[in-house]
Amino acid sequence: MRAGDHGAAFSATPLRRSIDPAVLKHPSFLRDAAPTAMYVLYDLDRGVLCSTSTSKAERVVVAYRTFSDLTRVLELHLGNDGVEACSSGDGKCAPPYLLGKRSDDDTLAFVVDVTGCDTRAMETNDDCFIAVRELMTGPRTADDDTLVIVGLSHAIARWHASQRYCGYTGLKTAPIEGGLKRIAASNLVAANATKVKPTKLYPRVNPVAIMLVENDAGTHCLLGRYHRAPEGMYTCLAGFVETCERLEDACAREVFEESGVAIKAPRILNSQAWPVARGGHCELMVGMHAVAADRDGDTALPPVIFDGTEMEDVSWFSKTEVTRALNVSRGAATPTESMDVKIKTVPGPFALAHWLIARWVDDECAGAHKL
Repeated sequence: MRAGDHGAAFSATPLRRSIDPAVLKHPSFLRDAAPTAMYVLYDLDRGVLCSTSTSKAERVVVAYRTFSDLTRVLELHLGNDGVEACSSGDGKCAPPYLLGKRSDDDTLAFVVDVTGCDTRAMETNDDCFIAVRELMTGPRTADDDTLVIVGLSHAIARWHASQRYCGYTGLKTAPIEGGLKRIAASNLVAANATKVKPTKLYPRVNPVAIMLVENDAGTHCLLGRYHRAPEGMYTCLAGFVETCERLEDACAREVFEESGVAIKAPRILNSQAWPVARGGHCELMVGMHAVAADRDGDTALPPVIFDGTEMEDVSWFSKTEVTRALNVSRGAATPTESMDVKIKTVPGPFALAHWLIARWVDDECAGAHKL
């Protein structure tokens, strides 16, 4: 899927993630790749180093650096003991983690966590650290390809930072295979000596069901407002998929828990990687459509029941109300036009929720549950 296929952020990647496993597992992989590779700098507190010196005002791109830059400024060095290692002047610089091959020039791209390092020599009037959420919603924006690289760097670096110790053994961990996984350093030595298969840690992805629920007549849809959301912003209901639970079952459970509405005919429509989850892990948003179940032939809207713990409000909205809020989110209308109504806007085009809502407004859901 190329960027923009459904208008949401992170919908495609300009990187090829498939690398020969034999190359990745070779002890000298990072050192062999270093002379020609390009590096993304990531700070846990500030984001990714980006450049604003482009032809389009307020448009930013990733400010790649070479390995010689990392060696000269950060004193980064790669070990050759079978475990990717590094050292720096303050001992805080992490080793590079593989992002993939850039499609335009076939160059390997890595992200380096420079949190706590002195990076002032790499920051200029044009180059600065920018958080991924700022690129999604702030005045400075990025194209689809840049946003994907920034989001991927954010997710990978944060996962490595959270997995410095093994939750099973309590031992310190180190990245292997270019950072595609981690292993306790002492486990690697023991495994080589005894041929015992060591415990490995893999990047975590949390599946989330996000659904557009409509009434049986297709005249209204069910949207909710979270406590942390901006005033008047409503979105699709969503929730994490639980252990050993189907997506369809998660959809029904979450809708009932958050609204008291029973559903039928849940269908999977689309998906979106979401590397900026508030829990610090990458999520996979699975977009779904469902219909409120009939209540003994009653054509009225099913009553909504919620306890206010997670949701500030859950309500049914007509297509006219949702269309107006959708236009506000697209910048085609101003919020002042809807100040007298409950729903003022919906998430912007960067979110899968926007795509689900727009699809319903455009009548692309009509009869879907009867297929």
